[in-house]
Order: sequence, then structure tokens, then C-alpha cells
Amino acid sequence: MALTFACSLALVLPLFMWQMLYPQSDWAALALLPLMLMIFMGSLKAALTRRQAELSAILLPVSGLNRWLRGRIMACLSATLVTVITVVLLASKTLTADWAEGLTLTALCISTFWVFDGLRSKLVGHVQPQFMPALATSLSALVTGTLFFPVYTWVSWTLIPVPGHLRGSGFNDAMMQGLTTLPDRSGWVTELLSLIVTLDNAKLWLFLNLGNNPLLLLVYVIYAATICFVLARGVAAIAALYRVYTPT
Repeated sequence: MALTFACSLALVLPLFMWQMLYPQSDWAALALLPLMLMIFMGSLKAALTRRQAELSAILLPVSGLNRWLRGRIMACLSATLVTVITVVLLASKTLTADWAEGLTLTALCISTFWVFDGLRSKLVGHVQPQFMPALATSLSALVTGTLFFPVYTWVSWTLIPVPGHLRGSGFNDAMMQGLTTLPDRSGWVTELLSLIVTLDNAKLWLFLNLGNNPLLLLVYVIYAATICFVLARGVAAIAALYRVYTPT
């Protein structure tokens, strides 16, 4: 329970500051730096510990390859990818999600912390300590993502209202009008968020106009699943980092 509370607080506070400050300036992105650092370090620690354990099982201690094959490059690349995608998704949803979507994604994140802690305690005594962070992170993301994926799909299909500008407008006009929800200023932060907002609006516009196409239904389901599993995997890294410093 302490892990769930501490990690939830560490997640919510930066996002709250971001939501409050972004309408005034793109410098609000600085509020997300602690969140980025926690997700990156948690992902890096888990990936690096597992990779080094794998190499130690393959290479002899006297091998000169130990100086070169430490797994740091791939661990850093994977941690960076997880961090960027997760933080961008969290930042955009914090600004654009309505109450139903926001409540569902918040429950997903908090549940991931709780599932991580529960799985980790169950794995003690069965799994080598070097593999524990990576395995608990992956399993908790898989469990939570699987549980919340149908819930999020249903919520986004039935409860999230369709913006009025998507009805009766051409595709280009609808996309341009959708960007008016963001502050009217240039900057890399706004450009990045514009991409996420455009993807959301494009998904809704296609279903309003071509909703009978089975392929579009599949795309909608994959999109919802991607959001759930990506967020669960990203925030699980925060729990992994918490356990690095509070292992008991």
C-alpha cells in the first residue's frame, strides 16, 4: 500500500503542475522532468540488471568481453523509448481527456502500482533477484493492460463525447478545428501535442464517417490496447524504481 500511495503521488503531482502551467507557457514541460527521470531510471535499472545477469550466465568471469558487453546501450535506448512515449501520452491525455477517460486511465496507473507490488511479493522465493525488477514490471503491465483494455475501449466508445467540430466537417477542416483546443502559439511542445490531438481526432472522424468498416473497428481496438499497455508499462517503471531504494 505504501508503494501504491508513494508512486501515485509521484505520478500525479508533476501532471497536475503541467496541467496548471501549460496554458501560460511551454516551459511547463519542466514540471514533467521528475516524471521523465523516474520512468527512465526505473526502466533502465530493470533492463540493465536483467541484461547483466544474462551476460554473466553466458560469459566466463575471465573473458575480456565482459568489459565491452555490458548491455548499457540497449538498456538506455529501450528506457529512453519507454520514457518518451509514456510521458508524451500522459501529458497529452492530462490536457485533453474528459472525466470518463481521465478516471479510467488514472485507475489503470494506480492499479499497475498495486499489481506490481503484489506480483513482486509473490515472485520472491521463485525468481532470481537479478530478474525480479524486469519480470515484475513486464508482468504487472501485462496484467493491468489486459484488465483495463476492454474497459478503456468501452469507455472511449460509449462515454467519451464526440466533439462537435467532427460532425459534418471535411477531414482537413475537422483536424484544423481540433487543434484550437491547444494554446495558439508555436513551440516544440505544442507541435508534439498537436500530433497526439490530431491522431485522436482522426480516429473519431473516421468512425463517424466510415464506422461500418470492420478494418476501422480493428484499428480502434488496437489503438485503445496500445494506450493501455504503453501506459501500464511506463508507470510500472516508477514502481520498479521505488523498490530499488525501498526493497522491503
